[in-house]
Amino acid sequence: MSTAEEHHQKLLSFLAEQVNRSDKHVVTSVELDFSPGRGSRDENLREWPRHEYAELYELANLNNFTAMILSIAEDDADSREPGKHNYIVRTRHHMGLRQVCRFWMQPASRGNADDGMMALSAAGGAARPDAVASVLAGHANRLMNINATMFDGSVRVLGKLVEGLTKENSDLRTENLTLRREIEEARSNRTEREFEMSLALNKDRRANESLNKLFQIAAVIAAKFTSSGAAGVVGEQSPLATLVGQFAKSLKPNQMQTMFAQLDTEQQIMFGQIMDMVIKSQQVSSQPPPPS
Repeated sequence: MSTAEEHHQKLLSFLAEQVNRSDKHVVTSVELDFSPGRGSRDENLREWPRHEYAELYELANLNNFTAMILSIAEDDADSREPGKHNYIVRTRHHMGLRQVCRFWMQPASRGNADDGMMALSAAGGAARPDAVASVLAGHANRLMNINATMFDGSVRVLGKLVEGLTKENSDLRTENLTLRREIEEARSNRTEREFEMSLALNKDRRANESLNKLFQIAAVIAAKFTSSGAAGVVGEQSPLATLVGQFAKSLKPNQMQTMFAQLDTEQQIMFGQIMDMVIKSQQVSSQPPPPS
């Protein structure tokens, strides 16, 4: 088994074991770090939060996930100096637990012109076609992996943006439909509301006419009491005084309050004086006549 296959199998087993955990040990994120060693701080190369890359955490996609991690590590190793480079895959868990898997990578070619010629040339100095094709194929493969990673990240961001805009558009359409229905319902009930308002206005008009008639009667009674004297009228018990007294007795407390609320200040004073005269006349009529 080659070194690449060993790395792939090791990392795949590690991810499968971690992803299968549940409850408080569920994996929330996977990170790939470059570890320079010698007391230097690790350098984060890539992170895959579970809420953004949920499909990668499925068991069916762990093989592709492992290949993606190793490809990023290989591309990073090619950009560094010759030699072995250490990499760490960390898993973050729900309750803060962390697990690591370490592996190493070395550049496929050193990037030096003389070393490249040595790798691509035979002992006699002539370029070997199979070596050239192998190097070009490796470079093309790494380029495809880089492009795939960039494309995946870009499409994921655009997909989330489109999803959010689609949901917002759906909500706005629903709200617009609701407002249209309310407007149509208001238009359909307009005639009914106008009819109800007309009935209320007619009722108020009839009540005002009744009050005006009552005020006219009250003015006549007040004038009669003023001209001929309250005592004489009360003592005689004229038909008008009797009629007003019966009318005052027939009024209920809520009717009195309603009538009193419809009057202005001067009319309230007049109405109060009329009712006082009626009460006094009733008290006088109820007293026994003086002995002769």
